Amino acid sequence: MKAPIFDARRLTVIACLLLVGCTPAASGSSTPSSSSAPVATPSSAPVATPSPSPSPDAAEIDFDRFTDIYVGMTFAEASAASGIAIQGEAMCPWFANIVVDDPVGLYVGTVSPIEAAGSEIWFFRMLWLDDPALAPADLPSTTEGITIGSTQAEVVAAYPSATLTTVDDISRGTRTFYLVPGPSDLTLIFDIQSGLVSEITWGKRLTYGPPGEVCAL
Repeated sequence: MKAPIFDARRLTVIACLLLVGCTPAASGSSTPSSSSAPVATPSSAPVATPSPSPSPDAAEIDFDRFTDIYVGMTFAEASAASGIAIQGEAMCPWFANIVVDDPVGLYVGTVSPIEAAGSEIWFFRMLWLDDPALAPADLPSTTEGITIGSTQAEVVAAYPSATLTTVDDISRGTRTFYLVPGPSDLTLIFDIQSGLVSEITWGKRLTYGPPGEVCAL
């Protein structure tokens, strides 16, 4: 199971580079001088302490959120919370991208009502357009550590209530996914490709599985 090391700071950099075109400032680094290295003595030797376990709050994905963006927020509220300009697409204003990383093939978007575009986030979707087996370890993950490239066994171990479902998607053909019910009618869905998670959809209004093409809702 992969450790969730993708953080909101990287998310902001990705969005800044690809959506705005700005260049993040490079951070400086320093090399400690060998003459300043402390000399350990029996009385001053540090005592090793175990590292704290990652907090579930540090994960990017939960039933009702992606980083600081929550189900129920407007696109404007989501923009203010994340620091990213979240705007509906011209062809389908009810859908907005949050992360667009073309070189990697990673996309995270959000869907709102068609009749009131941007008024309320219903659900999120994370797409990975390459072989899931090639997914890097630092992609966004759920509070249980599931991300693109996780195995079916890992999904079931993390979410014992997951139900394996197959549907005929009019836009993408037959799809197999695990559907995980959550609190307050929220749902997590893990699409499976060759035994690995290839796509994640989460939020509300997903009782019958994720739509294949969000711009054709």
